[in-house]
Amino acid sequence: MSPDGATWTSKNSGSTYPLNAVAYGKSPSVGQAGQFVAVGAYGTILTSPDGATWTPKNSGSTAPFYSVTYGNGQFVVVGYSGTILTSPDGATWTPKNSGSSQDLKSVTYGNNFFVVAGSNGTILTSPDATTWTAGNSGSIKYLFSLTFGDSLSASHAGQFVAVGDGGTILTSPDGATWTIQNSGSTKPLYFVAYGDWQLDGQVVRFVAVGDGGTILTSPDGVTWTTNNSGSTALLNSATFGNNHFVIVETEA
Repeated sequence: MSPDGATWTSKNSGSTYPLNAVAYGKSPSVGQAGQFVAVGAYGTILTSPDGATWTPKNSGSTAPFYSVTYGNGQFVVVGYSGTILTSPDGATWTPKNSGSSQDLKSVTYGNNFFVVAGSNGTILTSPDATTWTAGNSGSIKYLFSLTFGDSLSASHAGQFVAVGDGGTILTSPDGATWTIQNSGSTKPLYFVAYGDWQLDGQVVRFVAVGDGGTILTSPDGVTWTTNNSGSTALLNSATFGNNHFVIVETEA
């Protein structure tokens, strides 16, 4: 953990299983403190109020969990073979029927909807994280990541962006209807992040990263530009804060 992104302190999670994702949420309920929730292999779920002290929770599942998000007063976890779990507090988890047997790789919340992406172009949407509807992505590619970008102006509506195998990029205003965009790349794209970076008239709102040091940027999710990362590594995650995008890699 780190207070500034520069100085880091290692903390003991209490788990020996790989952890794949972490999210933070704070329930609007009176007296409900915010929680970090980390998820990973073998149904692992850990919670922490401060990022330092972690407590294992019983997920009731042994499935690998790939992603977690928070929205509308709920944590939502997705994983192997259509697995979806929800929790209002990170402690008590309830399995939900996704209606899918595909691997669910990423989940996000935006525009009052939860959206899930996964293998074989799978898209699922839900307003409440309980009832899930299959969307038509128009693709059979493995979708590894998705994000939602808020509307910043009347000419730039908020939208979902999903990325995946073979340079696949999809956009949607509602999570249900998707459009395939030209990424200009055939490399697998493993993560997409949203921010609002502006410098000397250049605007970047979405960044997609992937295999071979691939970095793509876009002001709107539709038009994409290839950037020189200076790396040939697999780039697998990115985030935005304090007017900076930060990207991490898994191998040299």
